[in-house]
Amino acid sequence: MHEITEKAKSLINEINCDFIEVRLSNNKSTSITLSGEQTDSFSSGNSMYGSVRLLNNGAWGFISFNDIAEIESFINKGYINSQKIHPTEKSHIIHTEAINKKFQIHPQKDFRVISLDEKFDLVQRYNTILKSSELL
Repeated sequence: MHEITEKAKSLINEINCDFIEVRLSNNKSTSITLSGEQTDSFSSGNSMYGSVRLLNNGAWGFISFNDIAEIESFINKGYINSQKIHPTEKSHIIHTEAINKKFQIHPQKDFRVISLDEKFDLVQRYNTILKSSELL
């Protein structure tokens, strides 16, 4: 992630606009989908995604993406999007120093250490409870 962040910073400096923001996220997830007694899908993995928001000559451009390897292309597309807009009233911002932050959550119980088997068993137990409801 550090390498991609540095590449984004370099690309930002090359874009001539009023404001640019690149957000990058790294996510680990597990997905379990049941239909009745059947398991429709069961997957676990990491994903990286991001977005570019910029202000160029009073017009905003935005693009979101999930192919981090193509970050340069997406920054350029965000810039091109902003050039296609010709607002009757132009947006303005106040210039300040850039803020670089890393945000992390700290859950009471780290779900990443729970095995896939335990997660699957939990979902099956909830499925049984839901199916036993008289409302369904």
